[in-house]
Amino acid sequence: MRLGVRMLNNTSTLNNLMYVNQVQINPGETYTVMFQIVDLDQRPSASSLPQRYIPITGSTMSITLTSIDQSRNISKIPSNPFVDDRSIWSFNLTAADTAIAAGVNMTATLTEGANIRIARSEATIIIGPQSTFSC
Repeated sequence: MRLGVRMLNNTSTLNNLMYVNQVQINPGETYTVMFQIVDLDQRPSASSLPQRYIPITGSTMSITLTSIDQSRNISKIPSNPFVDDRSIWSFNLTAADTAIAAGVNMTATLTEGANIRIARSEATIIIGPQSTFSC
């Protein structure tokens, strides 16, 4: 099984999941990042979306946001915002986090007992430039 990530709008609710391609954040903002884990190998057809993946109860996850500058990498421990759906996870970025980060890739490491599954997502979280005059 290959683990994947689908990003969610942070105003999503359990009954109204709003998928986005990328999360865009301004430097200095606080932000709750939400995402759903999916099984990339479970697709009814090549054109369909992957099915959500429900990890076993008690599973844990860690997140690494890899920045362009390695000294600005960020590590987080997400939690399940909805007790009824363990496929959805979220974590908070502080103003200090978004002030130092740049465009980042996200690595989610799911630990289910003895099984470890890793999902990598490129250009998932985009944090804007520090100045409107730079790129």
